[in-house]
Amino acid sequence: MVARYFSREKPRSKILIVDSKDEFSEQALFEYAWFRFYPGMIEWLPAVLTGGPQAVDVDDMTILTDFEAFAGDVVNLIPPQRAGRIARDAGLADASGWCPVDPSTLESTLLPGEFLVGDSISASPMPKSAFAASSQARICAASVRARLIGAQPPRPDYECACWSWIADDQAISVGAHYVVAGGAIERTDPFISDIDEDDAARAASARAADAWYRAITSEMFG
Repeated sequence: MVARYFSREKPRSKILIVDSKDEFSEQALFEYAWFRFYPGMIEWLPAVLTGGPQAVDVDDMTILTDFEAFAGDVVNLIPPQRAGRIARDAGLADASGWCPVDPSTLESTLLPGEFLVGDSISASPMPKSAFAASSQARICAASVRARLIGAQPPRPDYECACWSWIADDQAISVGAHYVVAGGAIERTDPFISDIDEDDAARAASARAADAWYRAITSEMFG
């Protein structure tokens, strides 16, 4: 939505994405949206072209790669991701930087009795998203309750949906259900917006995104 702001307020702006990856989720849908709504404004450079960001010169507002330096008026650097320091210092993270958990209960496999949810945990193929975390939190709470009363924890049934706004009244979505089988999380019933959807379908996705946001914030904060 930064591009949407620029298209209105600063139409000569350029957004350059210097990526450390060679592909990303919903790539075809995003590239369609960039071409349709923000032609010439957004350029994505995969790692194969630059080697990805290697360093940052803060004084010069420059991203340094293996082959070129990219300067910007505003630089938004996303560093390599891992669990937060509090989790690492507590001994909950392994060598991967993430926190391994029992997928059925979300109890730490490194420190039994500790339960975790959200971005810090190893829960692939679930994405690291607010929807996924809220789904995990429900299973986690039920698992803790079962532990406290000496009952069997419920069989987990996770779900996730992620919406991305591409214009004022249009959004795209991706999601799935997730079950535990053979000690691992497996994706079932995946869905993703069709690249040929009409504007009415995109508007329906935008309304669904708004409805979900209102619902989850109400559940959390009242």
